Amino acid sequence: MFVFVVAVQTFLLKIYEQLNEIQVLKIVFKTVNVNKVYVDSNIVSVKRRYGFSVDESSDDRQRVTTYREFFGETPTNVYLLGSSGRGKTTFCHHMVDHWCQEIRSKHGGAPEQSEETYLSDTFDFIFFISLEKAGSIADMIRRQLFIENQHYYEFVMKYLLTNAHRVLLVLDDLDEWQMINPGTLPSREHLNQCITLITLRHSEISTIPLKSKDYLYEIKELCEESVRKLVENIAVQLCGDRDKRRVHKCLEDLQKQHINEIPMVLTFSVFSWYKYESIGQSRVDTHARIIRFLLSTLNNEHVQDDCPKLIEKLPPIFSALDLSKASKHIILRLSSFAFEFLSDHGPSTSEKDLAGLLGVDILRCCLRTGLLVITRRYESQVTDDLYVKFYHRSIQDFLAATFIATGPSKEQRLSKLLNHTSTYQRILDCSDVFVFVCGLMPEHTSKLSKHITDVASQSKEILAFRYSLDERYSFARGRHMSTYKFVKMTQKLQLRCLREAENNLKFSQQKQFVVETAYGVPYYNAIQKDPITISLSDVMMTDTVDDRIVTLALKQDPHDVKSVFVDMPLVAQTDTVQRIIAKADSLVRLHLDESCSKIIYLLGEKKFQLLQSLTISLTPLPDNNNIPLWLLRLPSLKFLSMSVHENHDKIDQIMDGLWWRFNLLEVHLERVRCVDHLHNTNECTYELDLRKHSHLKHLRIGEVYANAIYVPISVQYLAVSGKTKNVSSIWRCLNVPTNNVVSLTIGQAPFIWEQHDFHALYELMPKLNLLKFLTLLGFKYYGLVFSPSARLKEIFLYDVMFDKNGWMKFLDSLNMASGRKTVIEIVDSFVFILQGETINVVTDDEIIGRIQEQFNEVSTTRTSLKSKTKRQQ
Repeated sequence: MFVFVVAVQTFLLKIYEQLNEIQVLKIVFKTVNVNKVYVDSNIVSVKRRYGFSVDESSDDRQRVTTYREFFGETPTNVYLLGSSGRGKTTFCHHMVDHWCQEIRSKHGGAPEQSEETYLSDTFDFIFFISLEKAGSIADMIRRQLFIENQHYYEFVMKYLLTNAHRVLLVLDDLDEWQMINPGTLPSREHLNQCITLITLRHSEISTIPLKSKDYLYEIKELCEESVRKLVENIAVQLCGDRDKRRVHKCLEDLQKQHINEIPMVLTFSVFSWYKYESIGQSRVDTHARIIRFLLSTLNNEHVQDDCPKLIEKLPPIFSALDLSKASKHIILRLSSFAFEFLSDHGPSTSEKDLAGLLGVDILRCCLRTGLLVITRRYESQVTDDLYVKFYHRSIQDFLAATFIATGPSKEQRLSKLLNHTSTYQRILDCSDVFVFVCGLMPEHTSKLSKHITDVASQSKEILAFRYSLDERYSFARGRHMSTYKFVKMTQKLQLRCLREAENNLKFSQQKQFVVETAYGVPYYNAIQKDPITISLSDVMMTDTVDDRIVTLALKQDPHDVKSVFVDMPLVAQTDTVQRIIAKADSLVRLHLDESCSKIIYLLGEKKFQLLQSLTISLTPLPDNNNIPLWLLRLPSLKFLSMSVHENHDKIDQIMDGLWWRFNLLEVHLERVRCVDHLHNTNECTYELDLRKHSHLKHLRIGEVYANAIYVPISVQYLAVSGKTKNVSSIWRCLNVPTNNVVSLTIGQAPFIWEQHDFHALYELMPKLNLLKFLTLLGFKYYGLVFSPSARLKEIFLYDVMFDKNGWMKFLDSLNMASGRKTVIEIVDSFVFILQGETINVVTDDEIIGRIQEQFNEVSTTRTSLKSKTKRQQ
């Protein structure tokens, strides 16, 4: 077995040697190993940001710097997000090259270049696959890696039967797959037990089946230090600037235009600067200069295709670039292909078909410059079939936008783009095309912005945001992905379109004069250009007040703004937020943080007659003794999140208001503090009674010191804090066979529960017949048991303590539950033993043995335990 493993590794080293030789630009006729130009990517965890995690202690901003951190002590599946050109594929190439170096060192063929040997210690094989239209991952592995050695392929498939956890699948470009198979993931069949890394763009995030144990990362824009290092690497390795004499000036020019968002564009720009010593003034200007640079060596070549007088004129951005007639002709033909490629074709087109579309000589020129590259469709039954695609998506999107902005048919082409992007996912997928079109045709920015808003407003993601309490972070396991990020991305896209249009207003083709006559004598009358208007239905202000967002929001029609989301520091000024809300007449969602909630006291009830979702923090005001109880009387209100810090009488009034309502679907009570009884909460006699809300589905109870809390049996998703007082009243309400609890989250230490609160939960658990998701955080008791009818899917325990007997009963009841695909994760949890001592669960052989009997692929670290699926009974 070992001999075959080494043989296959040696075979893969030869395959990956070519894969990791990056031909950055064909025009310079150089290839370089990925390590020569690679700079560390700015990768951060965003699992909680996208609503996939309930761990409030996690820090999404923490940068991941090692492969051990990236995959975890116990490797698990990883999804890597990033915009087009951000460096997802390059990161994967670098990782594969790192694995190759480690394997060579272990084979004795090369000195070890890194102290970290995590990849080779963890994975015997890494299979790098470029996703295209194909039947299954196994078929792609065979065609892309083992087409020349079927014997090794057969060995690998057998090896996977018992050692799948030692194999890493790198599936690159999920968006390429989704172009052909929207809404699906490639079939892995018997490879499901392999560790998998999938790269994707933001538009595909709603399609991924992220589980609690999986990781979700995002590649952010490069920091200043990484930009400098990348520029130096390109200058030295590919531009011949060995002494770095011109690097400083290049960096100065790049920083003036803030060209650090996309590493690939930065790379192209460095090449262009070293030839022309100039940088574009906008994104479209930068890309136009890149195209000029790529075509510059063709000026003395003759395009043999018929090159008639150019009927269509390129957008004005190209007029200052002194392009040859041949270059203009190539751009016109290639941009036409890019546009059709965007709307009709898959990720690549056959070489024969493209030669017929572009002409043989133009195709040859594009391949020579690197604008197009040859690839192979691995699902094709004819192994000699060659296909062509654009070298990079950003080039394709820019050329597609160029075609739209070219010639007299631009209105029809623009309409075709709008028809193509009739869904929200396609809006996100073509976001760069929209930005480029706004730069090339600033006069159409308002039309494009309205289209983005209209399509987004009808999408399930934006509607779910408006009609829910989705925030930056998640509510509980089992719920849909947080929709906060989609609204944030939509607003960011609108701002990018506006900025690009403003930077290129000089290229606007709107007429500035009109000919009129007075008594038969013609004269020119200057007219004002139509101002650019950006449609913004969902206004989001987080962390700081953005003047651009405020300006745009105040320019909206009062009936167009549907939601306002504010989450800023306490020191932030609130007058601008008040002006935005005061102008909006059709709000359906309002989210105000603690600093801005006082605005609600200054606005009347009529302003919120359509409001359905409200997040607010009620605190006493020195000059106002009233509280806006009319909020609780709004007939349309269905989603309510409140934090209350008031005196006893006012809290009683709020509780009465909640009792009289009957149509709430979701309630979050983050905190209810009585200022009259801060030091003696036992004297608080208010009760929270929600039993009239027979349609209530989602309920979250935080730091609430009520004398009793009554909930309806309709609740499906329930989260109760350890700081909630008298929770036994909740458990007694649900302790009936007809309860509907699907997800239960309990936690947030320190617990203030009394013994009867824990015991009431212990009695309730066997009655939760519909339970699918359980999360315990900081929970310490004798134990819990499940209903045999429970349909368990995911169990997450963090800082949980049971005694030995409690753990065994917990696991035995889990084994008897009806769930067949139950996944369990235990982190930093303990076994209580005699005399107050504790030991970590993973150090108890009996408990670990019981888990291994019941679950497949149990993996442990010093403090945690994870399993894949429950064993069949």
